[in-house]
Amino acid sequence: MWLLALAACGPCFAAGFTQWAVPRRVDVVRNEGIMVYGSFGNANGCTVVDQIFVPMGHAQYNQIYSLLLTAMTTGMQVQAFSDQCAPQDWYAGPTVTYNTVDPCCSIYLMQN
Repeated sequence: MWLLALAACGPCFAAGFTQWAVPRRVDVVRNEGIMVYGSFGNANGCTVVDQIFVPMGHAQYNQIYSLLLTAMTTGMQVQAFSDQCAPQDWYAGPTVTYNTVDPCCSIYLMQN
């Protein structure tokens, strides 16, 4: 049973935390999700740094969107746990990848 749980959550273990940063821009992208800009670094070695993408299918999508807007308006910092590099068609072709926060991942809020 334990091995089955590890296999199901495997992608989350090969991930990383971004740096803490204040979001300076948030895009709500069509039916795709949210792109966040800030000095987040590159937790997964993607081709684009300092951007995080949260897909619309994330279970806490609305809460994350509210958290990001709160951070922008108050100057609070956020950190994301991102589990992969993935392309986002709205911005570029399939060879350009962004740190992506999938359903097994989280975003954190911290006062400065």
